[in-house]
Parts: sequence; structure tokens; C-alpha cells
Amino acid sequence: MPFSAVAIEDGGDINEEIGLFLNQNPVKTFDCPSDYVSTNVNRFLRSANLSDEFEASLKLIQTHYQICQGKYVEAKDTVEMLLSNGDVAQSSRNYSYALYQLGFILDVDGSPDDCRYYQKADRLAKNRFDDIALSAQLSILTECSTTLPLAEKLGKLYALLESFTKKGDPAAIAHIHNSIGLYYSSIGQEVLAGEQYLKAYELGLKHYNSSNLLSTLVSVITSKYATRKYDKAWELLEEYRRVNRKVNTPLSNSWLFLAESGYYYRTADFDALRKSLARWEVFLPQIQSARHRALYQWYKAGVCLNDKNVACVNDYLTLYESYGANSPIPNTNKDHLKMIMDIHLFLGDIESSKAAFDRFSDVMFSNAVKLQEAGKILGVAQLHSQVLALEQDLIATQRERQATLFKYAIVMLLIVLILSVYLRKKYFEQIRIEKFGREINSKKAITEIKSVPRADHEKTNALALLDLKKFKDEAKELEFILTQNMMSKIIGTLSNVTRDNDIVARISEQQFLICLVNIEERTAPQFFERIQRALESTLANALQHSVDVGKLNLSTSLSIYLSTESFDDIDDILDDLKVSLDKSFSVA
Repeated sequence: MPFSAVAIEDGGDINEEIGLFLNQNPVKTFDCPSDYVSTNVNRFLRSANLSDEFEASLKLIQTHYQICQGKYVEAKDTVEMLLSNGDVAQSSRNYSYALYQLGFILDVDGSPDDCRYYQKADRLAKNRFDDIALSAQLSILTECSTTLPLAEKLGKLYALLESFTKKGDPAAIAHIHNSIGLYYSSIGQEVLAGEQYLKAYELGLKHYNSSNLLSTLVSVITSKYATRKYDKAWELLEEYRRVNRKVNTPLSNSWLFLAESGYYYRTADFDALRKSLARWEVFLPQIQSARHRALYQWYKAGVCLNDKNVACVNDYLTLYESYGANSPIPNTNKDHLKMIMDIHLFLGDIESSKAAFDRFSDVMFSNAVKLQEAGKILGVAQLHSQVLALEQDLIATQRERQATLFKYAIVMLLIVLILSVYLRKKYFEQIRIEKFGREINSKKAITEIKSVPRADHEKTNALALLDLKKFKDEAKELEFILTQNMMSKIIGTLSNVTRDNDIVARISEQQFLICLVNIEERTAPQFFERIQRALESTLANALQHSVDVGKLNLSTSLSIYLSTESFDDIDDILDDLKVSLDKSFSVA
């Protein structure tokens, strides 16, 4: 289906159009609404004469999309309003849908009230709304059923898997595999958990949209950290970066740097951790997650501890103690408990360090007990065999469809081979890269910028022209300014502080063009200012052994252009940016 608004005929009934649209574009609890659906939902909500039922349906798809973007506070306000105003019938799908969403938001915040809403949603949706009932049941089993025997809990999870495999619902099956992974992780079986997360991710690649596509991959990476398989974790991080170029939401970017910072923290690469935290910091204000902020503060405190920064470490300890029992980081996290113990030792507080060690020991003992208990029920090889057999049945139902596509695949393969040879030849004809391989050819970059698509709803494409003329004039007596060695440092900095899908080009000896693709408008100027500060810091560091930096005005100049449209007229835009910089020089 093309990405465009649904046409409404003049004089047509808006509610009929909305009903048709919702039937053709169902949104399930375990997937995110696509950008196409979200765009049309927002447009429909601006219509007059909406029925109460359709208005509620549209608003709940809107809040679902907000949840997938990490905007939990906005979503929570709308959901609570829908549940309290009395316009939504308790027997309707909308009411169950709202209850589940509220439970999920509270779950993200670590609130114990989440279970109450999950249970209400399950009661109302059972045997009526399969996706809501499934999501609620899985949340209850993994988050709320604390008194249910482990074997019984596992049996219920696999019963759900069997049921939905027979129905041939791959998206629901991926959802269940993810929940089984959560269950295994809760009893310390991280290897088994990782296998389940990976199954969920592989199924999700074919059936999920938006940031939901990557949530399971973060879980796989986390399971590798728990088993100290850091090489495999890094491979999965590279996979995440590749897929995230398509997804590219604030939440998916925050997940990326959460996972990346976790890798550098656990491998004690604190220089790389600083850079990762700096990138993560750009996206944290765009999402509303106490847990992400708490994890960011944890890893930042790890850098402070490595740097022996007493004030920073004390600040984190004060923050951690202020959480009390409501800490977004579970008090059973052994890596965090170890850091708290190390902090007290560093500060010379032996008594507090001993208390932290006692908590750490209690957690490790409790985990050992769980592993022993789990050993009694992990003789479920037969269940695994049944699941594999069921999955094979699902695959068999797809073979007939695949056979009809096979001949077309052969033709497409030949076309791709011919095209790849042609493109490879054109690539080597057109691209010119400097000796160190870091500079982007300006003509190629301009071509890439021209092909940048129109920005998504509530986002913008942003251009900035960065000029080093003022810096060069100040430090002109130094021979190495803007030489190959210096330029490699500049390009390295620009690479570190921009995103994977952004475009950076050197268009003259002292000018760089930077394109931020599909970024929130209010974030773009801050992002450019951050790039400018990082570059000026690099320049100052390069000069500090050659000249008294304090006597120089090591500033750069920046001209910015924002547009929701594409950059077909990039040449005219570039001329305007240059004129703007020239004016700033003449004023200076």
C-alpha cells in the first residue's frame, strides 16, 4: 500500500471512510502502527462529526504509535482520559485496548499497578479480542504471576505458542517467543532466553513495523552480555545499526546507544563509552523513559568512577539513594550492585561497601537457588520438539506460496547480478576518496542529499554549512592547519557525532556540508551546535601543544537551513548558506 493519505470523496460519510480504513489496516497490540497508518489517523482526527467509537479507536492507535516512539507520558494522559470520560463502552475492544496500553506504560515505569490493568484487560478481551488477550496473558505470566509454580508457568507459555502456531499467526508467535525469553531470563537461563529472543527477532523482521522490530534484538544483545559473549554481542550491535537505518525513531536510537554503552561499560572501554553516551544524550530528551535515563546515569557514573571524579560519583550515589525501592534499575542487577560496592570502596566508606557486598551476595545466592529450582523443570526437551514440529507445519503452509515465487526469484537474481556489475563499475568511476578513506566526495554527497526524501510527519531535514575560516585565520602561522593529518582528525570528529544515516561532505578546503536526515525540528539546531562544539574542541586539542590556545579565538561559523521537503534545489540552498556565512564574516 503506498504511503499517501486515504482519499475521501466529496459528500461521503467520514465514519464510513474511517471504518473501511480501520478494517483494511488493523493494528495489533504486539506490533507498532506504520507511519502510513499514523499519518492517516492524525488526519482523520481533525475531521468533524466523528462518532465516539471511531474517535476512541483513532486516539488509541495514536497513543500506540506514541508508545512505540517512547512518548509514554503523552500516551498515558490520553489513555487515562479515554478510560475516565465514560464515552467508551466497557464491552468494546477500545476499552480493553486502553486498559492494556495503560498497563504497558505503567510496566515501563516499573509501577506495581501494571498487573491490575493487565488482568482487567485479559478478563474483558478473553475469547473476543485475540491480540489484546494474548498480550495481557503474556504480561501476566512474565510480570505478575509470582506465586505460580515455574513448571506451570512454562507450560502455559508453550500452550499459547502451540495455539497460535496452529492458527498460523507469525507475528503473534514472535510475541510469544519474546515472552518465553523473558521467562527464561527471569530464572537465570540466559542462553535459552537468547535463543527465544532471536527467534522472535527473525520472525519480526518479516512481520513487524517501526521500533517494535528492534526491541527483541536489544533483548538478544542483553542476553549475550549476561553470558559474557561480547564478540557475538558486537556482531548483533552491527546488525542493529543496519536495521535501524530504516526504522530510525527516537526510541530505536535510544535503544541503540543503550546497548552500545552497555557493551563499552562491560568491556571497560571508557573512551568509547564517553562517545556513546554523548550520542545517546541527544535522544534521551525525545523519549519519556525513566529506565533509559537511569541506565544512562549508571553508565555515566561508571565513567566518573574510572576517572576518579569524586564529585560526580557522589552525585550519582545521592541520585541512586533517592530512588529507594522505586529504582528504575532492578535491585537484583548484579552488575549495578557491584558498581555501588566499588563506589563506596572508592569513597572510603567501608561499612557501606560491606552492606553493598552483602546485598550482592544475597542476589547471587538467590540466583543460584533459582537455577536449582529451574533445573527441575528444564527437562522440557519434548516440549521444544513439539514446538519445532509445529513451526515446521507453519513453514510447510508457506512452501506452496514460495514455489510460485521461485521462478520470479531466478529472474530477479539475474537482474540483480547484471545491475550490481554495472553499479560497481559506476561506483569506482565516480567516487574519489582521499588517502585515508575518510572524506566523502562532494559531488557524490550532493547527489545523495538531492535524493533525501521528504521528512516524516513532525520531522524535518536539516542542512548546515560549517566553515573553518575564522579558525584558520587565527592559527594561520601553524603549518599543519588543514593538512591531511589535521583533516583526518576533523573528519573523525564529524563521523563520531553524527548518525549513521546522516551525510557529511568536505566541499572546499575549509567548508563542510552536513545533512541531518529526518530529525525532529526542535532537535536539529541543538544537534548542529553540539557538532560545532565537538569540532572546536578537536581543533583546540590539536593546537594545545603548539600554541597558547587561550589567546586564540578558535571558533567556527555555522549556517543552518531546515525543510520538510526534499533538497532538489540543493545548489540554490548551498549558495544561500554561503552568502549567510559571508555576511557573518563581514559583520565580525
